[in-house]
Amino acid sequence: MDFKAKITNKYPHLKDNEELVDGLIDKAKMFYFALRYPSLPNVSEETHPIETCFEEQWILSACDEMIERLGFTSALAYRENGVSWSFDNTQLSLTLINLVKPIASVI
Repeated sequence: MDFKAKITNKYPHLKDNEELVDGLIDKAKMFYFALRYPSLPNVSEETHPIETCFEEQWILSACDEMIERLGFTSALAYRENGVSWSFDNTQLSLTLINLVKPIASVI
């Protein structure tokens, strides 16, 4: 799947910032691998390729959440001139995190 094309089609303002898009995709994959394979520190796309629809959609959903949290859409509180907003420090929602079931290995 061409993650970069899907993201830049959905968020056209990111087309000129390939480095940011690549970073978001890499970070989403890192989160997925860390959640799915917590006992394998060297897991990568070479050892465990992203193949299923679930994996692809999870990575795209993680990218969506991270993009949305780059701006005011993640604001919970901020205060200026009588207006208050606050920002959540999480990268991903618990709902998205809980969709990934870890696979443990025997050592």
